[in-house]
Amino acid sequence: MLDPIHLIRADRDVVERAAAHLRGLAIADGYAGWPGQHLAFGLAAVLDEIARHVRDLDHDLRARIVQACRGLLGEAAPLN
Repeated sequence: MLDPIHLIRADRDVVERAAAHLRGLAIADGYAGWPGQHLAFGLAAVLDEIARHVRDLDHDLRARIVQACRGLLGEAAPLN
């Protein structure tokens, strides 16, 4: 079992990867001529801020955010 510091780092990594994924999608959509990339960039910026402060979040809130980010990445939650 991971200690709390490693769990926080793992959660931060998931949120950071989700933000990077959104930026990548926005860039690809921009090249394809789709409007609205600013929405994806905005959400990515919010996720970047959440990642910076993930250790300060309530445990249940952090778990829901990480779950949503895993969904965005198409990943299954790890089994405990």
